[in-house]
Formats: sequence, structure tokens, C-alpha cells
Amino acid sequence: MKALRFVMPALLLVCGFAAPAAAAPPDSLVTLRGRVVEARTGEPLPGASVFLAGAMRGAAADRDGRWVIADAPVAYYEVVASVVGFRSQAREYTPSEHAGQREVTLDFFLEEQTIALDSVLVEAEGASLWRRQLERFETHFLGAGPGGQVRILNPYVLSFYTPNPAAPWEGQPMTAEAAAPLEIESRLL
Repeated sequence: MKALRFVMPALLLVCGFAAPAAAAPPDSLVTLRGRVVEARTGEPLPGASVFLAGAMRGAAADRDGRWVIADAPVAYYEVVASVVGFRSQAREYTPSEHAGQREVTLDFFLEEQTIALDSVLVEAEGASLWRRQLERFETHFLGAGPGGQVRILNPYVLSFYTPNPAAPWEGQPMTAEAAAPLEIESRLL
């Protein structure tokens, strides 16, 4: 019985330290909310990200540009709003400025940001190979030579196949398949 009297207080003491913390009191939580709009027009920016820098908490603006981060522990935050094509904006939330307020509104007015890029050429990986295969097809199948006297008017309907696609195609037999009838123009006739 003496051992049980000693074990029970010790067990309660250990459990007390190991027990999860009780829910934070309501006055130690704050709900941050607001809108994200375009500065020039006032139009909402749906999908804009709003987050508490360094706190791993955030929200996305809805179609009206409204956002809510509920039940954030009362602490200093840098609240950041960002969306592609606009300059990010940061606002501070400081508990001393909003003492006793359970809800705080922070609106963001983002300015367009143009990002200049060098010119970019986007080309499908097989497009240049397809063009070379088309030239080979026109030369060997149609007898088209320089000068464009014979040409295919709808080459986009053609697909080309080789027995071993990994090997260089120049020395391989090639199969051409048309998804529609070929339209051929000949100035030789």
C-alpha cells in the first residue's frame, strides 16, 4: 500500500508533464482576414497567396479576393500577399497595435509587375526531326526538288515511323502514314 501511495503522486506528476497542452485561451488567438486587390483598378485577385512569413500558415484568396487565417496565436507576424504578375506586398501584424482584438483586417493592394525576359523559342522535341523526315519523304516519294515545284499542301496529316527510333533515322527505312488524303500541288503538270 505504501508503494502505491508513492507511485500514484509520481504517476500524476509525470502524466501532468506529458499531457498535451490545453487549448490556447481564446484571448491568445487572433483571426486575420482581408482582401487582395489590384492597386490600379481595385479588382480582386483570386488565388493570391497570403501567408504568415516563417509561421507555415496561409490562405488563398477566393474569387472576391477575400482571405482568412483563423486562430493564429497572438504574436508578431509579417503577413505577405503574392500572386504571379504582381509585386508582393508585406504588412505587419503586431499584438501591441491590436491589443484585445480577436479579428484584424489587413487589405493588400498589389501593383502589376512586368518581368522582361529574353525571347524564348518553344519547339516540340520531335519537330525538327519531323521536318527533316518530311523533306526526305517529299524528295524520295514525290520527286520534289529545289524550287518547290511539287509540294504537299497539308503536311500536318503525315506521321513518320522508323524501325529503330533510337538509331539515327537517315539510314533507316521510313514509313509514312497520312491521317487524311494528301493534297499535293505540282507545277510540273
